Amino acid sequence: MTTDARRRSRGPLALIIVIVVLAALVGAFFVADNIARGIAEKQVSSEIATRIPGADPSQVTVGIGGVSFLAQLASGRFESVVVDAADVKVQGAPITLHARAASVPTDTTQPIGDVEGSAVLDEAAVNALVAASGNDAAVTLQSGTVGYEVDKTFLGIPLGFTVTAAAAPKGGTIVFTPQSAKLTAGGASFDVSSLVDSVVSDSGFSVCVASSLPAGLQISDIAVTPGQARIGFTAKDLVLADAGTTGTC
Repeated sequence: MTTDARRRSRGPLALIIVIVVLAALVGAFFVADNIARGIAEKQVSSEIATRIPGADPSQVTVGIGGVSFLAQLASGRFESVVVDAADVKVQGAPITLHARAASVPTDTTQPIGDVEGSAVLDEAAVNALVAASGNDAAVTLQSGTVGYEVDKTFLGIPLGFTVTAAAAPKGGTIVFTPQSAKLTAGGASFDVSSLVDSVVSDSGFSVCVASSLPAGLQISDIAVTPGQARIGFTAKDLVLADAGTTGTC
């Protein structure tokens, strides 16, 4: 075989070797990237657990989005971070938190771009918040509304009413606005329609939710289903280093 022929035969072989080496390097990079991402997610979940009031570190999970973790780390910001926290204690009752944050800085003293998420509460958690707000109503969660009992005295006769109310966010609170009331106890044989109107007009109340969430979160909506309430929240320019501070109403 001539020298030129040997060179020509080595050409494709050299190209194949280069391609294989490059593929191995790319594969190694993505393996290292995924390993680094996994380590960071565990570290971030531990950090966040210490900053969410009432959170159990073993129940907090974090997912870091974006194509390359290492490239994002070098840039100082992550494209997106998803946080799920189960069994977060609010006034002793468990709630579940889900949040997605965009443009998250590696420096926790810098603001996060945008945050949106939700908190899911059962009746026990809702009633714990009701009690903490100084109300003694026992709330039941229904389809789109809430119910609670109200006692009134009319002409010296004790009467009981069941109130059906709508729930809506206002600032850092949830406001319960009565829509209707029904006499359920007292056995009155007289017309109490005017008293029902009075119950509807003056038995509303509000519950502070902000005091159980990191400061800076704004309540965006509330959806009530039988036995459960989902409270949506948003935030802009939230600073993770300050997330251990709860809001006020």
